[in-house]
Amino acid sequence: MVIKIFTFSLFAISLWAYFLPVESLKDRLVDKDAPVVIFEEPFMYTIDTNAINRTIQATYAVKYKTREEMLNADIFLKNIWLNL
Repeated sequence: MVIKIFTFSLFAISLWAYFLPVESLKDRLVDKDAPVVIFEEPFMYTIDTNAINRTIQATYAVKYKTREEMLNADIFLKNIWLNL
């Protein structure tokens, strides 16, 4: 008799867990501001048809879904005068 109650309770718990809404748990995890990509010591270049205009060197860069952050970034801008 006790084995029947035990197996029935396991069945009831598994049936309850099967219909538990998992989508609401996923939404809570997505709402957190988690980084999409993390770069360590990145070098970024802006290249034009004539030369490299901008060079960025940072110790740490993080790209989120809506923004990008850099830590300890050095930005080198080049002014190129063209004689047309």
